Amino acid sequence: MRKKTLFGAIVVAALLAMGFTGLSLGQEAEIQKAKIYLEFYPLLTQTDLYCSFFILDGPLPQLKIIGAERDEINLHTNGEIVYLSAGKDQGLGPDQVFLILEPGGKVNHPLKTKSYEPLMYRRGRAKVIYADKDKAAARIEGACGQVTVGSFLVPFELKTTVEGKDQGYVPYQDPSKALSGTVIFLIDELNQVSFGDWVLIDIGREAGLKVGQQMTVFRPADEKFPRRSVGNGVVLDVQAQTATLKLLATDDVVRPGDGVEVK
Repeated sequence: MRKKTLFGAIVVAALLAMGFTGLSLGQEAEIQKAKIYLEFYPLLTQTDLYCSFFILDGPLPQLKIIGAERDEINLHTNGEIVYLSAGKDQGLGPDQVFLILEPGGKVNHPLKTKSYEPLMYRRGRAKVIYADKDKAAARIEGACGQVTVGSFLVPFELKTTVEGKDQGYVPYQDPSKALSGTVIFLIDELNQVSFGDWVLIDIGREAGLKVGQQMTVFRPADEKFPRRSVGNGVVLDVQAQTATLKLLATDDVVRPGDGVEVK
């Protein structure tokens, strides 16, 4: 009987998702029950995976955008044609797809003298439509903001989302012995952000951090006030010494210098 009830609840929820609105009060009650069984759901969207920022490990890519068909403008977007710095002799061919990376300079740690570079913004994809001996043309696809001449290109790789459930946070709790770090950079160099935004943190693969781990974001304690949790996030990208965190929930703004701690 329990299986039948669960199946009915899920069916009704599916009908609602498809736009079916002629539901009785009993069916609406079944929808509320169905939510109980949603133990896992995607925590990361396509935008998170392909439009966020990170600190690049290693040398800069060799392949670059060196010009555009519409050279009278500086910013380019979906459907526009850009010219690449390599061609057939470097292995390029039609239908190859590359991730566009716009350099963003250096990130200075808010609490230390250390800095990280280069910051890279994912700006969409470029699909090769023509390749000559040492030059090529590509069409911009899935642009995340404007694409500029001088951006780098790396082979496009499909990423998988993280499934789970927002684990939330306790407003006040003692520090644990779990891996911890600091928020060092906010999207678009803002002074504060909230849920749904991305932040860079100063721990990464070398410290044992992994994609999909959830972290409590907290305001460090000082002489007057105790440590207070202000949000929860999920790791969406990990580099050697840094990582990108998506904020899943917050009850206050997040700022550079706030702490993060693995659950």
